[in-house]
Amino acid sequence: MHRYPLTPLAVHLFSILGYLFILPAQAEQLAILPDKNAPIAQRPTVLATANGIPQINIQTPNKKGLSHNQYHQFDVDRKGVILNNARKNSQTQLAGWVQANPNLLGGEAKIILNEVNSQRPSELKGYIEVAGKRAEVIIANPNGLHCNSCGTINASRTTLTTGKPYLNQDKITHYRVNQGNITISGKGLDSSQSDYTDIIAHNVKIDAGIWAKELTVITGNNSVNANITAQNGVVYLGQSISDKSPHFSVDVSQLGGMYAGHIHLIDKGNGLGVRNAGHIGAAAGEVKITTEGQLVNTGYLDAKQDITLQSQQQIENQTTGVIYSQQGHLQATSKQKGIQQQGSLIAKGKAQGKGNITLKAKETISQSGESLAEGNITYQA
Repeated sequence: MHRYPLTPLAVHLFSILGYLFILPAQAEQLAILPDKNAPIAQRPTVLATANGIPQINIQTPNKKGLSHNQYHQFDVDRKGVILNNARKNSQTQLAGWVQANPNLLGGEAKIILNEVNSQRPSELKGYIEVAGKRAEVIIANPNGLHCNSCGTINASRTTLTTGKPYLNQDKITHYRVNQGNITISGKGLDSSQSDYTDIIAHNVKIDAGIWAKELTVITGNNSVNANITAQNGVVYLGQSISDKSPHFSVDVSQLGGMYAGHIHLIDKGNGLGVRNAGHIGAAAGEVKITTEGQLVNTGYLDAKQDITLQSQQQIENQTTGVIYSQQGHLQATSKQKGIQQQGSLIAKGKAQGKGNITLKAKETISQSGESLAEGNITYQA
């Protein structure tokens, strides 16, 4: 086989045309490739900054401020990538000064949708920085997202999803999730600059920390309303589809964790459930976990305010498990099965008065651990 390497001039021309950007650290694996089958108005241009970081000149946003960009492959190297939302030359943390994006003569984007049409997961190993005006960043790949020490900079909202985005009247209405896993590993996911962080996938495996302000994790085969807010949680537009996978929909390992002001975790994985062996902590607000399957805690789960746990199946707080509400109430409800409490339950309460612990189950409540509350402890089965 004869190999004909590209000349520097050819590489430069291909880059300008937006045809390819092979990331040098792992040229065989990591790349940013616009989808040549997408409409021209949805093909971003991929260039290189002065220090060699990929610079994506996003496409012209529509009248609602949505810039829709489609890729055949979307990977981020440890050096990171720039989503250029700047109408004039702008300073960035990753690449220094970047030139204005000529696609933004009519105005910057409010939402930058990066839709990946690929047969392979996206590898996110560095930061994604929005140059210029702050905007929401969405990475959507139905075949999965692997975040290994990834993050976002200058993003008002960060959404990682394996759902296919659906648009109506120039707006994203919902994500349809049929498949795809999101894994968090390495140094984790840092979206602490974003006001909201959404992780929407068939399954989520967390082997490292997630740092966010307002974190929502949604799992299962669903249609999920794109307008997720802290007030209304998640609106489901469809029913879960049967899944015979043997693991949990949300699995937080001993090395994993969620660290946010508020945490909402909603599992619609048709009975797979949630397991926490790491640390789920809401430093400023509440933790709410709702699952169609069992809920197993062997790690540390704490919140400054209320902790609300709701499961259709068994709830188990095992021997090493600690569930601690610093200034609120703790409530756990098993709608179809029972509750096994072998670890520690603590509710101190403060602003809302003395903290209460309330356990409700359709079947039995088994208690062999400790339950400490400043207020009342109520068991109902």
